[in-house]
Amino acid sequence: IDEKWFYVTRVTKKVILVRGEEPDKRHGHSKSHRTKIMFLCAVARPRWDHGRNQWFDGKLGIWPIIKMVPAQRTSCNRPKGTLEIKNQSCKRPVYTKMTCENVLPAIRRKFPVVDRNRTIYIQQDNA
Repeated sequence: IDEKWFYVTRVTKKVILVRGEEPDKRHGHSKSHRTKIMFLCAVARPRWDHGRNQWFDGKLGIWPIIKMVPAQRTSCNRPKGTLEIKNQSCKRPVYTKMTCENVLPAIRRKFPVVDRNRTIYIQQDNA
């Protein structure tokens, strides 16, 4: 299990346009105004799955660590009360809840049949 930060928008964007079509105006290219979201990633060692006769790639899942909060004020972009994405502080209760609700079911669902009855050891990155 590891936490990774990703930007929602990119600084540069490639667009394919039809002849006569104009590109959209993009504002706010400063990195300080770009939205970052933290994700919880879970991977395992790739191995052969004898039950399914295919390779288990080891990818268990990736889940955003966010909370949906209603906007407190009206702005030019949205009215008051519109749900906004906010980063959630990743402390012990949040981390435990995400592990129990997301990671463990993904392990049970995607693990090879031979390894499902074995003890599960979750190694957490210490970042």
